Amino acid sequence: MIDLRQISPVGSSALAILELTGDDAEPFLRSLGVRELPAAGRMRLATLRIGMDIREQALLVGTERGHEIQMHGNPLLVEALLDRAGAQAPALAPDSRSQVETLEESLLRLAREARGREALAWVLYQLGDRGLLALLRGLAEGQEIPSRLQACEEALTRAAASRALLRSYRIVLRGPVNAGKSTLFNLLVGRERVRTGPTPALTRDSIQEELLYRGHSLILVDTAGDSRDLCGLDREAQARSAEQQRSADLLLWLHAYRQGAPAPTTVEGPPVLWVETHHPRPDPERLRLDLVSMEPRLVRQWILDRVLATLDLSASPDLAPAALDERMEAELRWLLTQQDPIGAAGTLLTDRPRFSGRLGRRG
Repeated sequence: MIDLRQISPVGSSALAILELTGDDAEPFLRSLGVRELPAAGRMRLATLRIGMDIREQALLVGTERGHEIQMHGNPLLVEALLDRAGAQAPALAPDSRSQVETLEESLLRLAREARGREALAWVLYQLGDRGLLALLRGLAEGQEIPSRLQACEEALTRAAASRALLRSYRIVLRGPVNAGKSTLFNLLVGRERVRTGPTPALTRDSIQEELLYRGHSLILVDTAGDSRDLCGLDREAQARSAEQQRSADLLLWLHAYRQGAPAPTTVEGPPVLWVETHHPRPDPERLRLDLVSMEPRLVRQWILDRVLATLDLSASPDLAPAALDERMEAELRWLLTQQDPIGAAGTLLTDRPRFSGRLGRRG
């Protein structure tokens, strides 16, 4: 007989700890490809053969009762091992169940973390009488089952759009020295946040500020300018700028008209919005701007509207039930595979921890 149960809080971290006891525990470990078992108080790194194409490194720890398996906490990976052992359900330690949020607690946490107006509106809607919480409550009570199941399917289609509203977007300003990056950064932020001037390489450290525009959270990052003639600290600053570029959702690439040489046609990494600055004939439709003479309010509006359009954030989706994070999305997918959706909805509302590690199981 094998008793394999998870003793770490399910889904709470990247590490899962499982306790293996019983007379058949040793043969089971050997069936996973473990050649040498650690004695009590000892540990050994092993590669477990969980399935035909699943190999996972784990730390085996010998205990007085049997063995502990410490492995990656991916729920589907843990589920595969439990199924291999013939376990019927991943048991939790008595004090761990309370550490898993209820659905309502998750929504309240997302409301506290919401950065923009649109994000807060979406989360509060899910807590209301027409949102996701009410949808599952009605299903658990057996009300209008076909239409509510269809609404659950539609809520899945809105998952990506809802997550887009809840996150912040990194907008990194890049380009040659003296292209106007810091000047534009100050215009967008609305105050003199960074130094500006004709001296090359005034900006050495990347500086970021968050702003909320049309309900969305944007993280603006000013970086050091590019030049072939830099050395020392300036060259290190340029390297840090390239690092910021790799983590950006969008680049604002600035190139000064007076610099003569054309802007590069392509840039590796995220999408790019090209801006030609200090232009004698400003053309906001083509983002050719004179940052010195143009009205700051108009520059801010032209740039940020184009940023939202490039990120496909111009139009917010209509308020409706939606999965607001990957866990809620996985739960809805699990619910739609169950033969008893009424009971499944009730479980998600009243005993969510019980199924937090079993959402990959169908039927």
